[in-house]
Amino acid sequence: MPRALYISPVWPRLDGRGTEQRAFRVLTALAERYRVSLLTTARVPRQGAPIVRLCEAVAHVSGGQPAPGTLAHRALLRYLPSLYYGVYDRPSDWVVPRAGADPFTDMGFDLVHVQRLSMLPVVQAWPQLSQARVVLDLDDIESIARARVARVAEANGNRRIAYIMRRDADTYRRIEQRALATLDAVYVCSPPDRERLAASGACRRVEVVPNVVDVPPALPLPATRDAQPFVFLFVGGLNYYPNFDALAFFCGEVVPLIRTRTSRPFSVRIVAAHTTTARRRVAGEPELSWAEPSAGLADEYRRAHAVIAPIRAGGGTRIKVLEAFAHGRPLIATPLAVEGLAVEPGTHALVGETPDDLAEHAVRLMADAAMGEGLAARAWALVRASYTPEVLRACLA
Repeated sequence: MPRALYISPVWPRLDGRGTEQRAFRVLTALAERYRVSLLTTARVPRQGAPIVRLCEAVAHVSGGQPAPGTLAHRALLRYLPSLYYGVYDRPSDWVVPRAGADPFTDMGFDLVHVQRLSMLPVVQAWPQLSQARVVLDLDDIESIARARVARVAEANGNRRIAYIMRRDADTYRRIEQRALATLDAVYVCSPPDRERLAASGACRRVEVVPNVVDVPPALPLPATRDAQPFVFLFVGGLNYYPNFDALAFFCGEVVPLIRTRTSRPFSVRIVAAHTTTARRRVAGEPELSWAEPSAGLADEYRRAHAVIAPIRAGGGTRIKVLEAFAHGRPLIATPLAVEGLAVEPGTHALVGETPDDLAEHAVRLMADAAMGEGLAARAWALVRASYTPEVLRACLA
């Protein structure tokens, strides 16, 4: 059986963030056709993890200095971002491996699969890796995603994040033009991203490998509405700025409008990691309810009447949208939240951009159970047909 090396900035796992879930799905699919090894800059779990059983070998590589996420790196970007870019002239998450021996010296690889453009220097650090077929997984086109974050942060008055994201976007744009043409193939997660890269002429070959989720064989039952507040569910890590902005936007601008347009009680239920700072900064609306860190995500979906995804920045496709569909819950979203997915507004989800639009959609869902159930049924059928692990495996094959 041929060998493949998977290079990742995250530890692949199904119960993690979107990037971690995608890494798990892709590595699992590759393991069906290759003897796979994993090289990561993330901390390797001390205890056995499901992904270890799939791998022939697992190794950690240092991100160099200042490595992304280290104290020195965070301090520079927090207090002296202009100094960081003046000295290093690279994106804030760029990985420059510390010099050392190749951890896979005795292995010859037929395929090197790199997740995220920031990890490409790992291949360049060990020239023997470039002798294999090298593919890059761009689940985000970084220059586009970060430029969008910069615009939203600027509008919010967050000048530091806007500056960092703007500098990152400019640097990534130059890297994309230079580096993508050297690769055997580039994977993106949506047809619009494929069209963007194809139009730029930066790649030899661009293929779509969609984000996917597990989908139950039958449509889940809707949440009961008897004598309960209507529950809008928000899921997402709040250390990721687009998620934090989405929650602050919905709570600060949409919730007050919903309150004035309905007499029915409702709740905004938040399932999120890194909530300590967010609780202080998100508007303290009385309808907010925070799930405990140990809360089971499936149970939160089961109790929710609808899911909200008021995303205004970022790139790629949102696994949180596919999860809502798989759990049979109607979705209220912005156009950017469903970008790249085969979602038809009004058929699979209620889509609106302004606070007024989103509030109107929320009130309609609260009043019309049949409409919500119809949206959920059609969205569940869509995700079952087009966004399952079987579809991902077929694309990689």
